[in-house]
Amino acid sequence: MKKLLLICLTVVFAFNANAQTDKEKLAELKTELAKEKAELKAAEAEVAAVQAKIDALPGWRYGGVGIFGMNFSGTSDWVTNAVPNASSYAPSLALTGYVHNIQSKYFWRNNANLNVSGLRFTNKDLPEEQQQDSLQIVNNSFNITSLFGYKLTEKFALSALGEYRTVVLQNTINGVDSEFNNPGYLDVGVGATWTPIENLVVVFHPLNYNIVFPSGDFESSLGTKYVIDYTRNLPLGIAWTSNMTGFFSYSDAEDPNLHSWNWTNGFSFTAFKGIGVSAQLTLRRNEQEAFQFGGLEAGDDNITQLAYVIGLSYSL
Repeated sequence: MKKLLLICLTVVFAFNANAQTDKEKLAELKTELAKEKAELKAAEAEVAAVQAKIDALPGWRYGGVGIFGMNFSGTSDWVTNAVPNASSYAPSLALTGYVHNIQSKYFWRNNANLNVSGLRFTNKDLPEEQQQDSLQIVNNSFNITSLFGYKLTEKFALSALGEYRTVVLQNTINGVDSEFNNPGYLDVGVGATWTPIENLVVVFHPLNYNIVFPSGDFESSLGTKYVIDYTRNLPLGIAWTSNMTGFFSYSDAEDPNLHSWNWTNGFSFTAFKGIGVSAQLTLRRNEQEAFQFGGLEAGDDNITQLAYVIGLSYSL
């Protein structure tokens, strides 16, 4: 009996000793992990500080994001659908890029954006001659800007801006043909640019002429051009870009008025070697477009246009 008791006490002691040793090891590992995390955080802050200094150096900067999406679907004898036998596909492409030259006395910022997407739907139950083979355009826009500024101070500059926007694919909306440069918008103006921080650019040009093509269907006018461009890295490795561009016309035209604005937001998450997932959302308000292509008439409420694309992306 004494031997059995002695054995039990020895086992309990050994177990407690091992448990104590494991707890001590776990505490040591947690301490080492916390120390390594602190060192990693300090190293990341140092890398960010060095990168900020590099970004502030004069020279060329460039980059871009390409988003591509493709969706296929189809049915065969799916009797719960209004069209039991059908097929469809929807391709989409969004490209955004920039080339900037930042110097001590001047800057030259160039940006471009292309959005094209479509949808093809085929009702296989219809006779072949009645099936639509053409791709229906869902989104169709191209925009390019060039901003030159001469710095009076580190954050304030006199500037000149040229911006052009149009569609790239031919399409017919409400019986009206839309194609390259129909409609087309060209803004040319001068004013001032304010860059309060590295990733924010505010352009205000009170002397700007907005030329709209074709001249027979649209009206050009003098007014104020404004642009707000902002970029920021959000948590979880998400990059955010936001661009607001607008025109306030000095014309007294009312139906339609000649004001317009366009706001684009892009979000991208890079998972591996530039490949990731991105989304882009665009809001636009333009009464001349709404009256010409949206079938609106005098007294109708204007529409705010919306377009978006989500898909795999590649960042440069």
